[in-house]
Amino acid sequence: MERKRTAEFAGSVAFGAWAAFAVLALVVTGRHGAPFGLDRTLLAWSLAHRPDVAVAVARGITATGTGVVPDALVVAAGLVVGRTRR
Repeated sequence: MERKRTAEFAGSVAFGAWAAFAVLALVVTGRHGAPFGLDRTLLAWSLAHRPDVAVAVARGITATGTGVVPDALVVAAGLVVGRTRR
């Protein structure tokens, strides 16, 4: 009998999560991508207070985000992790 109760609870949680996701998706798509008021305020503040070094680092990471560099880093990380003890 406990399994049935657990399965019903899991189904209810799954349905609730799906419903919450559907509502949030409708809210976001209904606003046509416009940020909420608080989001807009926090974004403006963070853009005004970001240091030039952080911008340079972010641009460098973005520039190396595709191509040979990230592929080589992934292969190197895989080799390092594959050779270490578990």
